Amino acid sequence: MFTYQGVYDVSTPAAKLLIRTDLSQVMDVEPDGVLARGGQGSMELYRSSTAGTVSNPVSLLAADSTGALAGNYIYTGDDMLGLGVWDASVTGGLHAIHANYVDGTPIWVMGQAIQGNYLYDGGAWPGAPVIGGFDVRDLSQPIPTLVGILQEPYQVNAIQVGGNYAYLGEYGQLSVVDISNPASPRDVATAPLPAFALALKGTTLYAGTIDNHLVVVDVSSPTSPKVGQSLALPDTPMSMHIQGTTLFLADSNGGLLSYNIASPSAPQLLSAFNPPGAVPANDVSLDGSMAFLAAGSNGLAVVNVANPAHPTMVSSIGLDSRQTVLYPPAYATAVLAQNNIAYVGTMDTSCAIEGFDYSDPSKLRPVYFDLNGTEIGLLEDQTLVTSLVGYGTSIFAGCEFAAYSVGWVQFDATQPRNVQNLFPYPLALRYYKSFVPSSTRKSRFATLRPWRR
Repeated sequence: MFTYQGVYDVSTPAAKLLIRTDLSQVMDVEPDGVLARGGQGSMELYRSSTAGTVSNPVSLLAADSTGALAGNYIYTGDDMLGLGVWDASVTGGLHAIHANYVDGTPIWVMGQAIQGNYLYDGGAWPGAPVIGGFDVRDLSQPIPTLVGILQEPYQVNAIQVGGNYAYLGEYGQLSVVDISNPASPRDVATAPLPAFALALKGTTLYAGTIDNHLVVVDVSSPTSPKVGQSLALPDTPMSMHIQGTTLFLADSNGGLLSYNIASPSAPQLLSAFNPPGAVPANDVSLDGSMAFLAAGSNGLAVVNVANPAHPTMVSSIGLDSRQTVLYPPAYATAVLAQNNIAYVGTMDTSCAIEGFDYSDPSKLRPVYFDLNGTEIGLLEDQTLVTSLVGYGTSIFAGCEFAAYSVGWVQFDATQPRNVQNLFPYPLALRYYKSFVPSSTRKSRFATLRPWRR
């Protein structure tokens, strides 16, 4: 028997046995499942496969909605979710399996890079003054093993790795680190280029600087970097990626910028794409001819960049604006697109990530919701997902936790879906509309990410 107070085994009516007390408000019941309002402000589906047991939630949706369960389908309506039909037969979802609790590594992780079997991450230890940090982890172990650590004079915002060298974009300089011995990384050169974003192609490094410039750096001799051409940017460079001979730059309120780098030392601006729904551009990820933007309160935006000189808007979709998060509405800060799933990191609680199927980029379909940190004991607090990188079936989310000593969380993405939206036109759902006045978009983000401004 499912009640507001909990789940009871009533096989012996005179002695009912309380099984669970944490399902909160029960909305609907089927023979093998119960749809309940979860304690995290979410609608959760629990399965009861055997008498006397109720599994952990297998699907999770937003709260503030009515819901009905029929076999493997959840029907939602009203308020946050709008009209929705969800296939809940899908099992899985990202599963948090490890977090780097204090072990001498940065508490705030801003930049990450992977080369071979090693994860390189950088960030800062909060304090006055802030101290920067860079570490190396061996990913060939079941739990990533710390093998090397290096203190830096400034907070590390971005990392690029090439061969035996790592390039660190720091708040006060560009640093070059020799990583030929992963257990003993060491600084070998610096340049006066405080940077937020970096991209590397061959022997040319591109730095998006704090003073809003794109700067070319010749690293053919990594121990003697040579600063070259500098181009003014419209706003803060948040992240950069290279595909072929095109450099794509997510420029805060400047949108998606595309540069021709066929001549590496002389990038040429191809386009500045800044449509409604695609700004602020906090991060960019590429998959084929599609660029995916983490667009703050506008959620996830998809842009066709088959012709970088003439990008076109494909679609956009807002995030799950739970009313219980500390900083509603949900705000997209990082994105990773791979295997037809776009993972969107948010400014939320407990390192929250949402997943969208982009098999048809014009009809983004939500397939994953969760508040992941709670799976490994992280309490709710202000959390910012700063970066997302993939390694095999794992995803590493770099995070800034306001009060906890955790810099990143590792997720198992073997089966990334825990629900599948079946509504034919999900872009029309009222649920996916969230809004922050344009005058406050940047200030909200900058307030919580002081290293960006």
